[in-house]
Formats: sequence, C-alpha cells, structure tokens
Amino acid sequence: MGRDDLIGLMVYGLFCIFSPFAASSIQRFNRKNRQLTQTNQRLTDMIKQNERQRIVRDLHDNLGQSFSMITLKAEYARKLLAKKPDAVPEQLLEIEQASRQNLKMVREIVAGLRQVTVAEELINQERNLSVAGILLLTKNEDQLEGIPQQNQQVLAQCLHEAVTNIIRYSQATECYVVFNRTATTFQMQIEDNGRGLKSEDQYKSHGIVGMRERLKTIDGELMVDGRRGTQLTMTVPLKMEGRA
Repeated sequence: MGRDDLIGLMVYGLFCIFSPFAASSIQRFNRKNRQLTQTNQRLTDMIKQNERQRIVRDLHDNLGQSFSMITLKAEYARKLLAKKPDAVPEQLLEIEQASRQNLKMVREIVAGLRQVTVAEELINQERNLSVAGILLLTKNEDQLEGIPQQNQQVLAQCLHEAVTNIIRYSQATECYVVFNRTATTFQMQIEDNGRGLKSEDQYKSHGIVGMRERLKTIDGELMVDGRRGTQLTMTVPLKMEGRA
C-alpha cells in the first residue's frame, strides 16, 4: 500500500468516525430551529387570542350595556308617545346621544385593531435581528401586562426604529430590551453592544428625533447614552388599563 493510499484510507476512516457526529449536530441544529419557529408561532397565536378576548370583553362590557339601555329607552319612548308625547323628544335625544357614543366606541375598537403591541413588535424584530446575525435578549416582558394600547403603539414604533438603527449602523452582535415599571412610570430600555453613538449625533439622527416626538404624544421622554454601545431609555407615565 502506497503513501497516497494510506492517506486516503486515513481520511476515509476519519470521515467514517466523525460523520455520525456531524450528522447528529446538524439534526440538533435543525430541531432547534424548528422548535424556535414553533415557539414564535405559538407566541403569535397567543397574542392574537389575547387580542380577540380583549375585543370580545370590550364589546360585551361596553356596547352590550349601551345597546340594552337604548332598547329600554326606545320602549319607554313608545309608551310615552300615547300618554305623554311631550316627553318623547327628550328620550329620543338621549337615544341619539347614546347611539353617537356607541359609534365612537366602535371606531376606537377598530382603531385598536390596527395597532401593534410591543410583544408583537418584539416577535417581528427578533426575526429581523436574526437575519442580521444579532441576538435578541429580553428581560421582564411580563411588565408589559396592562399597559394602555396607545402607549404600546408608541413604544412599538420606537422599538421598530431603534432596531432598524441597530441593524443598519451599530455593527452589534447582541441587542437587549429590558422593561421596568414603578408605581408611576413604565420604562423600556434598548441597548446594543455595538460601536456606540457620538453625543452630537443624538440630536442629528432622524430616528432619535422621531422617537422623541412620538414619546411626547404620551408625555414620555427619551434618554440616550452612546458611550459603550448605544442605550436608549424610554420612560412614560404609567396609567394601567382598567384603572382611573
């Protein structure tokens, strides 16, 4: 057996030894990817289900009660028509006002359907970051529970803009999103391990300017620290849904 044959035999032997490990590693990688895809799908389905339940609750608690009141007033106005016709216009006016209020409520519910929550935006941006080779890590996502939809919409827009900037300019490999709240404020902090942001660019960047303008609509503020990576801290007044 010549030298070349011996080398070939050794290569073949090594291939036979290590190929099962490589195949096993590839299978584990594929299983992990499938698991992540399934987890993301479950999260998406859960968010949609929670949103459907919220809409059903709003319709039942608000519109259901209001339409019952309109029905009662209409029946009362019909009875008054024979006994006290002069009192009917007042009842009709109240019915008209209730109907207008219901129309406004329906429009608000429809507007809410078009809005994106922070949790939904996290799922979308996780995919974008993954394509860019950036790992997304989050903390305290449960703190999002009960945050008003208007605030969620603004914060989701800011998250979208921040991640877009991270992908385009930061040269980062990791992105961190942390949520915290106190008795009076809610805070979303977005940080990356990239090249940072010069102090003068904090006021020139259209993305940061846009985030500040959006946050102002809900009385929020943005703090920027670009010394080690870029850290965006967004703070808004806390007013939980269902509370005065």
